[in-house]
Amino acid sequence: MKILNLKSPIFSEFAIVDNEISNDISDKFDDWHYEEAEIICCGIFYHNDIIILFREKGEDLEEYKETLKANLMKFNCFFAFNRSMEFGNFKGFLGKIYDVKEIKPFKGKGWNKQKFFTELVFDGKVNINDCPIDPMENDSGECIKAYANEEYQKIINHNVADLIKQALILNHTDYFKEKYKDRLDKNGWYN
Repeated sequence: MKILNLKSPIFSEFAIVDNEISNDISDKFDDWHYEEAEIICCGIFYHNDIIILFREKGEDLEEYKETLKANLMKFNCFFAFNRSMEFGNFKGFLGKIYDVKEIKPFKGKGWNKQKFFTELVFDGKVNINDCPIDPMENDSGECIKAYANEEYQKIINHNVADLIKQALILNHTDYFKEKYKDRLDKNGWYN
């Protein structure tokens, strides 16, 4: 198992978590079965520290799960771009329920992590150089193929970039809500 301790160029007041998985949890009806995920990479970002917990093929699954639990228990709650993903992953993979809150400022077709981040850069709210290059910028699903091909560093680089993007989006939630206040319905959907 790889455990990497990295420093971030930006600060996050809140603990942010992001998982990468090795299996397809979607079905032919476009439903997601988050609890069936096999976590292979979990990144936790808090203040200026990022810890990446990565499991290579063939490594001890129970040891990985115990290491994940030990690191997650340090926090009372986490933020994630798509709360359902991390909440369901942890519940199914670790058999534990963690308090995970949503980062996504609002919901709407096409409003993914990359779109929010790109808008922050375009609007001059963040410096693009604060976020490392994401080798899977528009498709986290590529992690499955990368894991099968043992392209582990590619997955780790993606996870780090995702964590930083999420922190930047969380830091600018009020900006997005104000900018699109006339386009959001009472349930937080973009119209």
